[in-house]
Amino acid sequence: MDYRASDLLTDAFAESDAALLSNVLHHLSAAQVVSVLGRVRTALRPGGTIAIWELEAPRRDRAAGHGDLTALFFRLTSTSYTYHGSQYASWLAAGGFSGIRVLRPRRSPLRVLVLART
Repeated sequence: MDYRASDLLTDAFAESDAALLSNVLHHLSAAQVVSVLGRVRTALRPGGTIAIWELEAPRRDRAAGHGDLTALFFRLTSTSYTYHGSQYASWLAAGGFSGIRVLRPRRSPLRVLVLART
């Protein structure tokens, strides 16, 4: 496994079997997230896996809670947003990923794990 410093928004991704985007997408605009996902899709080999691990935005049809505070914190500190698992799933599907799963681990409240394959 190799690790290297790079710019998520501009540097090329090396070809790989898997990609993990952990606690970074909430700093990006929706358009930037879609762009990054597309570039990851291009770098993944056939059958490759993408995993997104993020704080999850609250659902709009729910009462205010901790997720709203998290969303507000990121809006104020990075001028961006937290996103809901369904948004990630939609962007992945539109980008040509398949087998999309959205998981919300019970022991990690306010978190979402989104998995998909090329």
